[in-house]
Amino acid sequence: MDISSNRTFHSNGKLMLSGEYIVLEGALSLSVPLVKGQELVVKYSDKKPALSWKTYIQDEYWFTANYSLPDLAIGNTNDFQIAQNLRKILLNARVLNKEFLKPAHFIDVRTNIDFNINWGLGSSSSLIANIARWANIDPFDLHFKVSEGSGYDIAAAISSVPVLYRLENDKPVFERVNFYPQFHDKIFFAYLGKKQNSARAVADFKRSSGDHSYEIEEITKISQNLVTAENMMDFIHLFRQHDEILSGILNVKTIAETRYKDFKGYVKSLGAWGGDFAMFITDYPKDYLFSYFRKRDIVHWFAYKEIVK
Repeated sequence: MDISSNRTFHSNGKLMLSGEYIVLEGALSLSVPLVKGQELVVKYSDKKPALSWKTYIQDEYWFTANYSLPDLAIGNTNDFQIAQNLRKILLNARVLNKEFLKPAHFIDVRTNIDFNINWGLGSSSSLIANIARWANIDPFDLHFKVSEGSGYDIAAAISSVPVLYRLENDKPVFERVNFYPQFHDKIFFAYLGKKQNSARAVADFKRSSGDHSYEIEEITKISQNLVTAENMMDFIHLFRQHDEILSGILNVKTIAETRYKDFKGYVKSLGAWGGDFAMFITDYPKDYLFSYFRKRDIVHWFAYKEIVK
């Protein structure tokens, strides 16, 4: 290994537009990779073997941990829980590649997440994808060792275009698609100010019972049709159908029926219902959006082309 060389990896953030929750049971989902993501830079030196890790959020220092090599015992850290979670990912990466993190070198790692981690845009999935690339292993294999999620976020993390994703016999299957709606200037994404625990939402859904064969088939058709929707009204109609189906499964009303029933257009939850991001679709001018968001204390929002790759 050339210890004078640096290695840099970058993976995308993500937003899931359709198929949330039920993607876990095999439904087709549509997700988009984001302009925002996470970079991981690795440097090697001849100092005593050890691993130094620092994470920055939007270029501001956030987390540090030191690990001994090759056992990855945790030394100094400013957050032991995060250090443990990171160690779990690194150890599982080594299970998949026994030579990973075994060189007789000092390794300095710096990562930078260029979005607020409270937004639910994929800080964990982009990290897993970066570590998998560094370890020269399949990112899905690493994901399924450390997470109960469907893996759609890994597909978005490693793709430069939107993806249709599903689980087939518990194996990831995804297709890169040409999805850039002609009416993209009518689509906006906003952080609603309430972080949801996606891991807990996944676990809760997995504990639910029932045969969702019909719903899986319908959501799959909707995800496929979203890619080819030719106008905004068809697009909204598909999402209304989608959310009605999921509302029935989850026994939870949609935010279009509750928090944003006065919105002139359509509002869709993205990810775990009740928090994180939502998609706002409207034919009204931006002045209307400015006023609407201001009245509801929504500060962080983006036009489609500002955030989607």
